Amino acid sequence: MLPHLKRNLFTIFAIFFVSISPFLLIFSLGYSFNFDKNDSGLTSSLSVNVKTLPSGSQIETGNQKFQTPIEFRIPNNYNLTFSVQKDRYQSEIFSVWSPTSSNDLANFENLVLLPKTSNTLLEKNDNLPLQNILLLSDSYILFQIQDKLYIQNYDLTGLVGQKSEIQNDTNSPINEKVFWSNQWKKLSASSFWLKESQLLLVRRGNSFVLKSLSSLGEGTIIPNTVVASSDSQFLVLDTSSKLWLMDLLPDNQLKLNFVDSNIDGIAQTISPQSIWIWKYNTVYRLERKVWQISEINIKDRVFWADIELSRRSSPNLSFKVKSVSQGIIINIDSLLYFVPDFDQSKWKIIAEGVRSFDVDNNNLFWISSDDQLFSFNFLFKTQYNLGRIETGVPKESSDSIKISYFAPWKRVVIYTESKVLAVWFDRGVISSGVSQYSPVTWLENSQCLNQVVDKFQFCVENNAVVVYKNTEIW
Repeated sequence: MLPHLKRNLFTIFAIFFVSISPFLLIFSLGYSFNFDKNDSGLTSSLSVNVKTLPSGSQIETGNQKFQTPIEFRIPNNYNLTFSVQKDRYQSEIFSVWSPTSSNDLANFENLVLLPKTSNTLLEKNDNLPLQNILLLSDSYILFQIQDKLYIQNYDLTGLVGQKSEIQNDTNSPINEKVFWSNQWKKLSASSFWLKESQLLLVRRGNSFVLKSLSSLGEGTIIPNTVVASSDSQFLVLDTSSKLWLMDLLPDNQLKLNFVDSNIDGIAQTISPQSIWIWKYNTVYRLERKVWQISEINIKDRVFWADIELSRRSSPNLSFKVKSVSQGIIINIDSLLYFVPDFDQSKWKIIAEGVRSFDVDNNNLFWISSDDQLFSFNFLFKTQYNLGRIETGVPKESSDSIKISYFAPWKRVVIYTESKVLAVWFDRGVISSGVSQYSPVTWLENSQCLNQVVDKFQFCVENNAVVVYKNTEIW
């Protein structure tokens, strides 16, 4: 090619590139041109990115349909509602909003869909004539054969090892309340408490023993809260606000020692490993690594003093403690308090009228008295309303509502006695472009383990253990 032709060609491309560069920059920043003669010029937009797992899901918005993964834009000052659908998975609805004079992103990255179908893991047969089944934890399953109670390990493959008959020291037959899924409280890796029936289930060597707490103190001591200091030692707060130390002796007998009175609440946390005691206007923290329960002295363990709390009017109201990355969340009655680690005097009320709550890293989730699900991120200082949760649980039974966040699925999962609800929510990003989330009823007529374990949801349905999993993903 002749030199002057090369120069001309280069000049043409240079002029073309310089001409379109501003437009490329404008579009990359999310702006578009509005050619309306009454309102012409640059306009902002919202970029919506939807990537479902599995892919190939159908996005419907108005009369338009797309397949995921998909990215599209909507103009400013515009609200768009779209549905996500795929065979054998729950459908969901989201709304996004493009604010005026602002470019934003609504990112639905890795929207893990909820499977409708399950695989049967364990069911009644001639060799295993099951009568009742309960998923006690992520490793133990409880079941009844005739009038005997058994416990056994389980995993994704089914039952593991040999079943162990539980030694029933209650002098009473097994009743159906033992198999109420959301009522058992896990005290430690090998101890569980059922408040409704005042039953304590504890591992002793290679077997388990079932003890009744309804006869403590010849029936004068009625436990309101129980926490574990070890696998055989417990703190018991009774309905008279008295605190007791309870030991399970080698012969499986229970021994009680009085500790203190006028105690308003006790709780325990796994991380940090601590027992928390609320008395009058002070919360005490007992770290299990540095103290002996037999030498308990709460006066030297002040965590949060001179707080503006009135003494609770009833010993049956809640006191719960959970840790977040920057401090402690304390639930007293229906209030949620945040107490920072660096300065307890800078505490504040996060929410009022709380029915149930849970924490995950930097995030706090709670259900309000009007069944709205909220999220608060302590890192970004952002709060979101994730929608109304149709739990169907009366206000007086709020303890049966459990909340759990499963990070790999970006799901807030809500459990009741008979159904599971879920909300997709990416806790790690600020999604101001999402104007409405989509709480869905995932499972009904199911008694499910109160957590997703290694990407699997275990449930009991029709007296069989089933597992829900997204096989196209994992």
